[in-house]
Amino acid sequence: MGLDAVADELYRMPPGGFTTTRDERAKVASASGDRELAEQIRRLRRPALAAWASNLWCASSQTKPSDSFALDRP
Repeated sequence: MGLDAVADELYRMPPGGFTTTRDERAKVASASGDRELAEQIRRLRRPALAAWASNLWCASSQTKPSDSFALDRP
């Protein structure tokens, strides 16, 4: 388990479960002896609903996010 994997999991799940899951992942990291990772996980913050929706959309989109906002191109 690394920070990127935990962050990917957390930022793709509905925000309502973020804090509980984050704390569980930090506890697992701490119990395995990786206190630095545990602290990094604890510092992750629950996203606002709009940010969560954007993250989810970008992760599932087949195009680059920047292409979706290029209004001057057909």
